[in-house]
Amino acid sequence: MEKFSDINLIETLRAVMEINTTCFKNNFKIDTEILRHFAQSGEPGNKIALWVSYPDGTFCDTEMQVFLKGTYANSAWLRHSEQTNGRALAYALEINGINTDDGAVYGNLYSLDYKAHAEHVRDAAQRHAIFTRNTRNPAIRNNSERRMKRNCFCMKQLNALLMLRK
Repeated sequence: MEKFSDINLIETLRAVMEINTTCFKNNFKIDTEILRHFAQSGEPGNKIALWVSYPDGTFCDTEMQVFLKGTYANSAWLRHSEQTNGRALAYALEINGINTDDGAVYGNLYSLDYKAHAEHVRDAAQRHAIFTRNTRNPAIRNNSERRMKRNCFCMKQLNALLMLRK
């Protein structure tokens, strides 16, 4: 797994998209808005994102959404992995911040083995209902959030999985 530290994520991903994506390149405009929103957000769950470029477009969402069964992010991440025939370039993004002058989003980028990662998502994803049920009760909500965070695929787990598969 390659790591690129403290880079302009939008410009780097744009270069990948220009090389790898042939159709629906306008999807990337949506990705840039999503990344800027994540960078400006105070939510810790928005600071780790997953992004993929495949021949027919791009896709971006938070790692947490990808690991929640029944969400659009989960089904999109898995569906694209089945349809790309090895031409997908996927990355995990650690979003560190945004330059308010030019809107550049900075952070760390980690290359992923898309097929292996999708298999892990398929195996480790949690039902959406577990995470959202009983959110009025703080004790239950906190326990559900801890369980979800524990089962999410953090960067350390990602590195360990990729090292094992090599």
